[in-house]
Amino acid sequence: MRPINFKEIQVNDLWVYELIATQNKWFDRTLWSNNTKLYKKLLEDYEINSSGFDYLFDNLSYNNSTHEENIFIYEKIIWSLLSDKDVYIIIRFKADSFLNMYNLPFEYIKWEYNVKSILNKSSSLPEILDLEFQPAITGKISSISTFSSSENSNKTPLFRIGSFVDFVNILKCGIGDDNYSINIFGIESDDSSKLSNILNSNKKPNLDEILGKDGIFINLNLGSDEGYIDHLIIKSKIKLLNQISVLTKIINFGINNYENEIENIASFKDLVQLIDECFELKILPTLN
Repeated sequence: MRPINFKEIQVNDLWVYELIATQNKWFDRTLWSNNTKLYKKLLEDYEINSSGFDYLFDNLSYNNSTHEENIFIYEKIIWSLLSDKDVYIIIRFKADSFLNMYNLPFEYIKWEYNVKSILNKSSSLPEILDLEFQPAITGKISSISTFSSSENSNKTPLFRIGSFVDFVNILKCGIGDDNYSINIFGIESDDSSKLSNILNSNKKPNLDEILGKDGIFINLNLGSDEGYIDHLIIKSKIKLLNQISVLTKIINFGINNYENEIENIASFKDLVQLIDECFELKILPTLN
């Protein structure tokens, strides 16, 4: 395993926590390792044995094509920090895909937050560029007619997320993307109208003003193609070190237990139970 470890710094009035997956891999042993019993069963007859995999994709955005078990870590961190807040998300680049598949409330806004996370080819070290708020580009690259009008061509949707299921659906839209990026705002109910007003103004937004006293901002980049990396950055006026330290211990303990048990898992029902035990993602319904 590769234990997760957040870096904490203070930038002006904000506490910043950063997690970088330099090799895009936190797990050494996964379901898709050739020696796991369940993987061998899938190889024997995928059509018969794949329903459990479909179930895990639907409920956790878990798949074998890009981020595999890494997704459990990001879901655990993000939803643990934001579950008691009003959550709004900007999908950079692929908002049109999400609009085609799901029906969530949204409003158009003019700004989105841009963090670039790449792997330097010559040094093999991560390069992170925090470019802060920039004019939205979704309307300019979208094929959806609602973006094509002059009124919306320079805007992007700000989605209101009402549940963990909504959050998972947003993650599912990034499958196969070379670098999927989302801005996540966790704010108090009283600050909801302020968020949309600031993001829809002509003036470049200030994150301090958006977050208020107790708000949390998270940017998640999921890198799939060569040269891109997974990167999570958290910003808040509140010092979150205690919460993040607890989450780090839970997750690292979970990764270790998962790797110790995964080779012997022979059914998807047992896999769901293992995921629940290791990462405490209690949102999973029962798998028959």
